[in-house]
Amino acid sequence: MVTQMTMVTTCHVVFHCNNERKKHMAKTKKHNSHINFKEDKTESQLLDLDRIGVLVIQLQNKLLLLEAAKERVEELSQDVNRLKTEDIPALMDEFNLSEVKLKDGSKVHVRPLILANIPSEGAILKCRDGELRHIMRERLNKCLAYLRKSGAAALIKTFLKADFGKDSEPLAKAAISALKKLGISADVAKSVHPQSLNAWVRERIEAGKPVDMDLFKVFNGQVAEITTPNTERTL
Repeated sequence: MVTQMTMVTTCHVVFHCNNERKKHMAKTKKHNSHINFKEDKTESQLLDLDRIGVLVIQLQNKLLLLEAAKERVEELSQDVNRLKTEDIPALMDEFNLSEVKLKDGSKVHVRPLILANIPSEGAILKCRDGELRHIMRERLNKCLAYLRKSGAAALIKTFLKADFGKDSEPLAKAAISALKKLGISADVAKSVHPQSLNAWVRERIEAGKPVDMDLFKVFNGQVAEITTPNTERTL
């Protein structure tokens, strides 16, 4: 009799324990389903996130420094250009000098300078401002038309994924026509070498012939060049 009651009691305890275990597992499962794993980071993970944060801040600071450096380079370039093409030539003209030797052995020589400019195809394609890109394209077309009208079509180089060389527009057109017959579309790019353009503008100015100074953004003035001692390097 005693043995039978002991078995019943033992069974009851086992069933009770099993029920409690199931309840605990259910609560645990429910609790886990509401865990925010972004917030529930281990100490190691938090340290890694801190390291990433530090590097991101470093990157942001470097980007700001880089932007400031670019602005400073632009300012320095403008200062150098002003000194070379305005301040020094003007002062030397005032004393009717073309060359000066300094105490450290450096030489400053002022010479005439004529520069012209035409937007390049590469610069047009790189321009992100749609309106400015359109203006550059129009100016390029006007410059090329002006050169043709002035008998300087030979300066124009035509590109069709290959350099056709100077005065090669007919050949480029023939190539385009042949490609179209094959069902291949092609783009044509035109350009004028800066040195060739500068030489052409200088020759016309010296010969007293007309040049659209605004269209070609012509600079007609002087430039100061510095030759350092020993190295004879011109700056």
